[in-house]
Amino acid sequence: MASVEASTSPILQSFFQKKLGTASSFIDGFAYVGGFLGVLVIGIVYDIFLSYTPAFALLTLIAGIGMTIALLI
Repeated sequence: MASVEASTSPILQSFFQKKLGTASSFIDGFAYVGGFLGVLVIGIVYDIFLSYTPAFALLTLIAGIGMTIALLI
């Protein structure tokens, strides 16, 4: 069985590498946003309520919704 790389031309290989590189960049960007989003939400909620309890309750609620959606998929 021939591999996909062996059956495609160098032009197609170059095209797919560029597309994969672009998709990888978007995924990395979303990962960085997701990495600081929780900290940002905790800071904003703390500034509003002057307590960490509502911030952790909100993040727990968001995580619970995410888990429920993941289980339903």
